[in-house]
Amino acid sequence: MNEIEKFISDFKRYDTGEVTRTFTEDYCFHFALILKYIFGGDIVYEIRRSHFMLANKGEFYDITGKINSVGEIYEFPNALLQYDKRLCARIIRDCVYKRS
Repeated sequence: MNEIEKFISDFKRYDTGEVTRTFTEDYCFHFALILKYIFGGDIVYEIRRSHFMLANKGEFYDITGKINSVGEIYEFPNALLQYDKRLCARIIRDCVYKRS
């Protein structure tokens, strides 16, 4: 278990499911931001799952731990903005600022 996985495990030590659900379904960007602040790396967005995660040294992480399989991902916000400006604007509004 690396230091990021240990942090996630400690973070969820007393989770009854609500913490995982919150940071998986509604606040995945914000958890990726916490990980980035502590460990560095890049926040990326996976198109297929509409999900943010941390990319760090070639590995991907979210509240569930290390993610072994990812689909089409874009570094957020720059690469996602180049891919689709409207999608990026909607994600910023709805997921980052929670103004939907």
